[in-house]
Amino acid sequence: MSLCLVATPIGNPKDISLRALEYLRTCDVIIGEEKRELQKFLKMNDIEVGAIELLNEHSTASDLKKLVTLAKEKKVALISDCGTPAFCDPGANLVAACYGSGITVTTLPGASSVMAALSLSGFELSEFVFRGFLSQKTEERAKEVKSLLKERRAIVLMDTPYRLEKLVVELSAEMPKREVFLAANTTQRDEWSFRGQIESLLPKVSGKKAEFVLVLGPL
Repeated sequence: MSLCLVATPIGNPKDISLRALEYLRTCDVIIGEEKRELQKFLKMNDIEVGAIELLNEHSTASDLKKLVTLAKEKKVALISDCGTPAFCDPGANLVAACYGSGITVTTLPGASSVMAALSLSGFELSEFVFRGFLSQKTEERAKEVKSLLKERRAIVLMDTPYRLEKLVVELSAEMPKREVFLAANTTQRDEWSFRGQIESLLPKVSGKKAEFVLVLGPL
């Protein structure tokens, strides 16, 4: 029948849209990333569904094929642990596979950590580059950081919470004076942000972990 990509809150649970709740309560199947997070989300929003499935970095080609078959036969929704699904996560593979099988794919847009950070940054953003996650391999990561020096447009970077300090240290070593905007734990009670030179951000992230989006200002 169809696959719908449903955005979920990036922090504050009240940011779920009325349309999203209405749609999810009529689905036959809801696909999430992790079972515990998915069940927590469904319980919090009083959503009962016939079946739940998982799609994450551990999913196999066989798992993907099963999900495509479900989308052919049933009303299926895809959500992520937070934010917009199929963006920087395995959901993109399912979307592509559904298109390849002639399945209708729609979206219920909502919270996006990237767009929230860009709008909060105050930078001139007629253009920007989404760089996303840098490599975890030391040598490759060092090359990628250096390559950022060549880009004059604003650059959006993301990483896991425990690599926040590491990323800022790496950037500070290469471009200490570049203007940067950091959005951390956006929409949550402990939300905070910073705008200024990267070297000035370094002491503020020492020993800290947070869900974050980092925007390097344009040159």
